[in-house]
Amino acid sequence: MYKTIAVYSHIQDLNEFEAFYTNEVVPRILGLEEVKHIRFTTLIPTDQVVSQSEEISVLIETYYHSAAALRSVLDSEESKEITKYFLYIQESGMARIESFLGSELVLDSF
Repeated sequence: MYKTIAVYSHIQDLNEFEAFYTNEVVPRILGLEEVKHIRFTTLIPTDQVVSQSEEISVLIETYYHSAAALRSVLDSEESKEITKYFLYIQESGMARIESFLGSELVLDSF
């Protein structure tokens, strides 16, 4: 399975970030036929009490139907438009972003 992985850290306001991402970014990404689904995971350090702090990060994984589908999205005009949202998140100080490409192998118990 092929995916892109984005890790957002130093999130200034988790509620604002979640609302912006789910209302503005997610619909555009899921509108691409090559995209299978998105996973949005809030990461809280194990030594922290569940609270809003700079230590909270968000992991967003976008899954694609194939390597060719991933490449098609990355090369598309739509992707260039969506990139503007990522730049806004970074430049506005809403959060820091690190992005990765991945090939996932799922291992299950027998």
